Amino acid sequence: MLLHGICIALSALLLFLVQPIVAKQILPWFGGGAGVWTTCLVFFQVLLPAGYGYAHWVAQRLAPRRQWLLHTALLAASLAFLPIEVSDRFKPAGGQDAAAAILTLLAATIGLPYFLLASTGPLLQSWLVRRQPARSVYRLFALSNAASLAGLIAFPLWIEPRYDSHVQALNWSFAYAVFVCTCAVVAWLSRQTDAQPIGPERPGARLAVRAFRHHEGRRRGFAKRSFAPPQPARPARRAVPPLSLAGQPEHSGPVETSSPPSARSAWVWLWLSALGVVILLGSTAHISQNVASVPFLWLAPLALYLASFVLAFGGISGRGWYRPAWGIPAALASAVLMALGLSAGSGVLDVSLAVPLYCAGVLFTCLFCHGELAARRPAANAANGLTRFYLMISLGGALGGVFAGLIAPRVFNGVYELPLALLGVCASALLAAIAPGSGGPPLRLLCALAAIGTVATAWWDVSFVRFLRSDVILMRRNFYGTLRVRQVGEGDLQVRRLLHGVILHGEQLVNGPDRMEPGSYYARSSGVGRAILAAQRRRPEIRLGVIGLGTGTLSGYGRQGDMVRFYEIDPDVVAIAHREFTYLAQTPAEVQIAIGDARLSLQRELAQGRAPRYDVLAVDAFSGDSIPVHLLTRQALQVYARCLSDSGIVAVHISNRFLDLKPVLANLAADLGLSARLVSDDPPEDAPAFRSDWVLLASREDAFHQPEFAGHAAPIAPDPRVGVWTDQFNNLLRIVKTTPVQALRELWSD
Repeated sequence: MLLHGICIALSALLLFLVQPIVAKQILPWFGGGAGVWTTCLVFFQVLLPAGYGYAHWVAQRLAPRRQWLLHTALLAASLAFLPIEVSDRFKPAGGQDAAAAILTLLAATIGLPYFLLASTGPLLQSWLVRRQPARSVYRLFALSNAASLAGLIAFPLWIEPRYDSHVQALNWSFAYAVFVCTCAVVAWLSRQTDAQPIGPERPGARLAVRAFRHHEGRRRGFAKRSFAPPQPARPARRAVPPLSLAGQPEHSGPVETSSPPSARSAWVWLWLSALGVVILLGSTAHISQNVASVPFLWLAPLALYLASFVLAFGGISGRGWYRPAWGIPAALASAVLMALGLSAGSGVLDVSLAVPLYCAGVLFTCLFCHGELAARRPAANAANGLTRFYLMISLGGALGGVFAGLIAPRVFNGVYELPLALLGVCASALLAAIAPGSGGPPLRLLCALAAIGTVATAWWDVSFVRFLRSDVILMRRNFYGTLRVRQVGEGDLQVRRLLHGVILHGEQLVNGPDRMEPGSYYARSSGVGRAILAAQRRRPEIRLGVIGLGTGTLSGYGRQGDMVRFYEIDPDVVAIAHREFTYLAQTPAEVQIAIGDARLSLQRELAQGRAPRYDVLAVDAFSGDSIPVHLLTRQALQVYARCLSDSGIVAVHISNRFLDLKPVLANLAADLGLSARLVSDDPPEDAPAFRSDWVLLASREDAFHQPEFAGHAAPIAPDPRVGVWTDQFNNLLRIVKTTPVQALRELWSD
């Protein structure tokens, strides 16, 4: 069992590490948005059932020798995919569907290795059960999730800060080769087991074996006592009715049934698995978009989700630590409080309450789902039971991931999958309380709690939807996140704002003569404002490039004869800027908009010889902790420098509460021989502007010898501890101003 455990743990670790390793390689191609990570997550969740389905088919249909031959052949073939470095032929041409392109790329790069890694857990457990039917193998499932948790923590805290993407891919490929060898050895050992169906042992077979052993012992002179026929076999343990754990005082843990699982049981497995994934993804999206954009905060819900699997299936005997006596009430309370948190504070609960509430909620609701899964697992030697159980779990997880990651952003204009999932938890708890086979006062109490919790959750879910719509003119959700247009204030002070989650992406006065005046982070006293004004003083007509459209605020600087070209990756932002704001329509300058990733668009324009020579190129595509690092690498700045006029300036917006981007840009400037200046603007409270930090980069030092920069542009020194960011290496952890815990404390004190 030790070799099986090592192989399963290694496969789970590699499964979890491959997602960020491959995803980071393609970030420069797809804009670095959260949608890239979501699509990768969905791809791996969808391919997981394929591997589990293969394991189920192999274990049930093929003899041990054929299993060994087939699996070893596939393992050998998968080595052709190494190393896992993405080919340049998959670079998007622009305008194509990003999700489809990512899915195709991943299938061609990592498809077969991931497929085999996914099949390892259930397949090796079925081999172990066939060799040692009395073994409890479900704790190996807990081991695999513990290994995944280790990978989750190791990548951002240890692997990413030390190794570039090329070394990461090589190390992963080497570890995968070790896995292939280990798995091949386990497969070779499994071929020696006699072929037999995985199912309950027959009493007659047990009697025959004991009689044969007694006869051999007497023949050899070792028998010390007469042979006594065995006691009649115990009847198979009764299957646990679906969702029926509540109210069984004699029950202290999962009950395995050796009878073949029913179709009804399979549907329950599917539902509980999907529900846990939707809770995870919905809570993560809500926290990051509507509560606090804190670096690495997304780690907490995912770690707790994996921990719930370990708690449900762990322990020496694999029985887990979940018990319905406290698990069901805890899940109900968590669902109700999370729904209350959705509706409190006009849909945005204070961060000091929201983060611990949703993290605890993810743990207890997912523990309920996974504890109920563990409670109704089949016996490992049940016919079709083990591999079918894992197949339905993986299929449910894939369906939940597809719903939350692909369907919900296209169907809903807000994060509505979370309130739906909370309602599903309450309904499932209610079914658990009223299922057949339960009884006693605890049952009535749980039924009442579940009914009240379901009604309360539904009420607050509806309130959440109302709050989201109360002061919002327009709300859209797509691959890149949730966009909202809000209107606040009255009279001439009425302001219309564009929000991406909780991050402001521009605003405009609705009425009055100053509605075309740039404000917020783009005021005339800001770094980008000073750079534009300096360029306009030097030349009667300028070319202004802007990475990140927002509301189109910077077009407010445009004069007759000027040209302003925006690069925007999200088509919905373009539609909103045209429909809800007037900067683009009323500027006297010529306005052009290129839809697609800015860096790729600039590279194509350079290759085609039609790239404008910008006097100012503003880079403003950052929001919270969602930093598209491919716009801040050596390769990116080399592209920007080629697009500038002789005295042109690159203006990079680095205003961020949690990340310090100054040393990143200072190091890049020193590496490329550029001059760097920091302009920090702290306008008066009554000014229509916000505090902002901009770093200005120029190839010529005299670009800053202008009156607009006198006394406002300060040199910045490189920091060797941060290093030079490239497409292959960038360390977000090094530039975090505070730890996530300290950042949350700062938010709590506000």
